[in-house]
Amino acid sequence: MRCARCRNSRTEGCRSRPYTAYLLRIASNLARDRWRAGPARPVATGDVPDRAAPGPGPDSLVIADDRREALLAALDRLTPDHRAVLRLRILEGRATREVAALTHRSEPAVRQLQVRALAALRAALGEQIRSATVDS
Repeated sequence: MRCARCRNSRTEGCRSRPYTAYLLRIASNLARDRWRAGPARPVATGDVPDRAAPGPGPDSLVIADDRREALLAALDRLTPDHRAVLRLRILEGRATREVAALTHRSEPAVRQLQVRALAALRAALGEQIRSATVDS
C-alpha cells in the first residue's frame, strides 16, 4: 500500500510506514479479539419461564418461618390457661360455648380470658421484636 505522497515523489522511502503499521496493528488486535471471544453461544430461552412460579418466593417462606418461630416462642411464655383458650378459640375455631364447656368456665369468662390472652401474646411478641432489634 503506497500513499499519495509516495506515488508522487521519486524517493524510495515512504514516510507513511508508521501509519501503515498502526492500521495493521488495529486489524491484528480486532482479529485476536474475535478469536478469543469464540463462537457466539446460543441462549436457551425455551427453559426459562415467562413468569415467576405462582406461590410464595423463597424470601416470603423465610419471613413466614421467622414469624412462626416468633409466635411459637411468644406462645410458650403464656400461661397454660391463655394458651388453651387461644388454641381452642383461634386455632381450632371453636365456639365460645364449646370452649366454656371444655374449660369449665362461663361464656363471658372465656371471652375475657381470650381478650387477656391476646393482650399477653401481643406484649410477648412486642418484647421479642424489641429484643431482636436491640440485638441486631
